[in-house]
Amino acid sequence: MKTKSLAFGLASAASLAGIVIAAAAAMERGGSPVDRALMVGVSVVLVLCAHLLPAISRSWASTVLWLGCLLAVAWGHASFFVASSQRAGGVRADAVMVSSRAQALQGELDGIQARPVAMVSADAAAATSRAANADAGRARCERSTPGFCGQAAAGAKTAQARVSALTDELEQARRGAALRSMLADEAGRHDSARAGAGADPVAAALATLTGMSAGAWSTGVAVLSALLVELLAALLWSIALAKDTARPAPAARARRKAIAVEKPAALPLRVVKLLSAPAVSVGRRISTYRAHDSPR
Repeated sequence: MKTKSLAFGLASAASLAGIVIAAAAAMERGGSPVDRALMVGVSVVLVLCAHLLPAISRSWASTVLWLGCLLAVAWGHASFFVASSQRAGGVRADAVMVSSRAQALQGELDGIQARPVAMVSADAAAATSRAANADAGRARCERSTPGFCGQAAAGAKTAQARVSALTDELEQARRGAALRSMLADEAGRHDSARAGAGADPVAAALATLTGMSAGAWSTGVAVLSALLVELLAALLWSIALAKDTARPAPAARARRKAIAVEKPAALPLRVVKLLSAPAVSVGRRISTYRAHDSPR
């Protein structure tokens, strides 16, 4: 009795867990509220059938239906386990912080206001050419009209200042390009860290040992867990709802054995007749003899 009570409690807990998991998986698969409600109802019915059919009926039809319910429920449970594992991986991935080096590089890049390197290089080349032409014009002016080349000298000076400004901008642009390249490397390392944190640790270790993908291991473990939950619940309900067989108590069985030993076994009726037949014949002969010898 205690075993059946314990089995009933464990079976109820397993069925409740299976119903909750099936309902959660159905909620994720449904779109509209009506779809979700219908999916939850169907999932609950399938879970109850997968748990209770082996304890209610043992016919071949019920066995076939039970196998179908088991596969359908295991599919839903496995999808829930996989989705929950992915959500947990997302939480672990979000916990991976950006490195301090990447933050420093980004801060330095934000302080650079230079244009792209190609654009600055083109402007610098054009400014250098103009500065060279202005300097050549100033030199010609100095040779032809010394002392009257102030405008040419100012033009050459302005062109040279423009070249200097573009040279500084070009250096900043090149520094910005280098910073972007380093930030790209840091982003790649950050993505790798997020991917590593998002993967299941045990599945990742098994994938490293066996060569299989971590996703394959996660899916296999999810399917195995779903089958174990359903089979365990079915077994517990079979134990809890099993019919009691009337077995006598140990003391009663011992008493019956003692009575069987003390009381001799009854002989069959045919044997009794065979054994009693000669005695009856002898008795009749004796009675007949006495009747003949008695005085008339």
